[in-house]
Parts: sequence; structure tokens; C-alpha cells
Amino acid sequence: MIPRATILPSLVLTLAVPLTGFALYPASVGVADPVAKSEVSVLETIDAAAAANLLEGATSTGTALLADPAAPARAAESAPRAQARTDVSVCEPVVGASGLREAYTERESVVYLPMVEGTYHNTSLYGPRWGSFHPGVDFAAPVGTPIHAIADGEVVWAGGGKEGRSGQLVIIHHVINGQDVWSWYGHMYTDGVHVAEGDRVRAGQLIAEVGNNGYSTGPHLHFEIHTGEMGNHVDPLTFLAGAGGPVAGEC
Repeated sequence: MIPRATILPSLVLTLAVPLTGFALYPASVGVADPVAKSEVSVLETIDAAAAANLLEGATSTGTALLADPAAPARAAESAPRAQARTDVSVCEPVVGASGLREAYTERESVVYLPMVEGTYHNTSLYGPRWGSFHPGVDFAAPVGTPIHAIADGEVVWAGGGKEGRSGQLVIIHHVINGQDVWSWYGHMYTDGVHVAEGDRVRAGQLIAEVGNNGYSTGPHLHFEIHTGEMGNHVDPLTFLAGAGGPVAGEC
């Protein structure tokens, strides 16, 4: 079973505008409608993105990476963390004086960082790197550090990246301010992914744990943001800042 969803207050980037502000910003963050089926599958899109160097690293085979001899040891080590997560309550929107509509508006307006501040440090930013282009941001942290969904959305991919380039890869489709957005999370181990394709997730929900899988020089989350269409990557930190800027919040 997928571990119970966890929403941590220190992740929050931007909180809900009041109901009066909803009329000014009608297209806030929301759970994406199911992605329309097309002739091109998500895996084919990932393959095309990998061919265009949109995912960092490369290996000759993903099979060898998935056959990880250290998995049992990691599973034993992560068991206490998994148990601890079951004791953490989920933050639910409170129904205010204006009723459910106000609560729903507040829920839609939340955007999070993928990791809690203080649990990571950025080791590689978006842009040119070593003669190539780095299409995301690296969040370095110990193996097992929680990774969270940045916004409400639907998991459209959860599995191996192209030839193991990014180890296990999770892609979530969101609609943020009326715009199609895909958040990409990479380098997890198989036992460090807690969502499956088709799952609906909420902003701040635990979706994975930091790994060191694929082409990786150390444990970290490789995080990308794609807007408009899959493959159109943008600077993740600039995008998140544009969604409202870092503001502390509480449930």
C-alpha cells in the first residue's frame, strides 16, 4: 500500500488567497483533469526527452540498476521511517464561515517545495553545466529524505527512466494558474517510490524518498518543471518563486 499522505507546513510556498481574491485569480492550482489519451504514450515522451538530454545521466541498461543488491538493507533501514510516517496526520482545509467553497479555494491555492527546508542543499542549479545543459535543480540530501508533491495533481509516470538514466522517475501533471505543468522527480530507488501511475496526489503529499540511483554522484533529488507541454523544461526555482514566493504556513 502507498504510505499515508503527509503534508508538512514548512514546505509551503504560497497559501490561499481569501475568497474575495478568488474572483481576481479564478484559475488557481487544482487537481488536473485526467490527462487526455493520445497516440504518444508517456513512456514514448520520456524516451524522446531522454534522447534530447532532458534527463540527466545515462546508463547502458536499466535492468542492472533495478537489480539492486542493497535494496534489502535499505528496506530494513527505512522501516522505522515508514512507521513514523503513519503517525503523522494529514492537514485538511478547515471549513470557514463561507462554507465548503472557501475551504476548496484555500486548498487549490497551495504550492510547495519538493523538500522541507533544512533537509537539503542545492548542489547544481538549472542551466549550463560541464559543457552540457542541466534541465533541473539538484536537492542533495541523505538517502530516505522525504520528497513531496509540489501541488495537487495526477501521477502520469512512476517507474524507470530511460535506460536507468535517472533511476526511478515520478512525473506529476498539475494545472497551476490555468497552465499545464509537469513536475519531475528522479534518482529514487524502487522501494523509495510511494505513488503509482494514475494516483491523485495533494500538495505536500509524501510521494518518494531521496535515492542515489541511475547516473548520480551522490544521494539527491533531481527535480524538473515542464510547462505547456512535456519536454519544455524551465528553471524550477524561478517557476516556484513565480507561483507566490516562499511563505511559511500552517495547517
